[in-house]
Amino acid sequence: MKLLKTKKIKDKNGSLTVFQKNKEIKFKIERLFIVKANKNQVRGMHAHKKCIQLINCPSGSIQVNCEDLFGRKKKFILNNSDSYLVVPTFTWCTQKYLEKNTILISICNKKFEEKDYIRNYSKFKKLQKIN
Repeated sequence: MKLLKTKKIKDKNGSLTVFQKNKEIKFKIERLFIVKANKNQVRGMHAHKKCIQLINCPSGSIQVNCEDLFGRKKKFILNNSDSYLVVPTFTWCTQKYLEKNTILISICNKKFEEKDYIRNYSKFKKLQKIN
């Protein structure tokens, strides 16, 4: 889990935020999805076995709570298009939407596959004991 800055190009007409393969984003993008939610909604609440996600919040504000297989927990606030969070595999992730009409963009290295998800927190915690 780490928070990184995007490449942003600004001019008098506005700005352009770029996500492309680089030293931090090494994978081929297979899926992108957008979530829009209102204040105090909680989403996520799962981990992935194979999928790596880049999470960005271009509008509004999101508190992202992450926990890895070693039990380390981190909290991030995403509230602009300038930064994104890298969520590696086997990271339990929950997002709390802090403002009305907040938008989350997730860029993934894998297409949707239900069997990639760990949706039960107790099962995730059992994986921590193995490591």
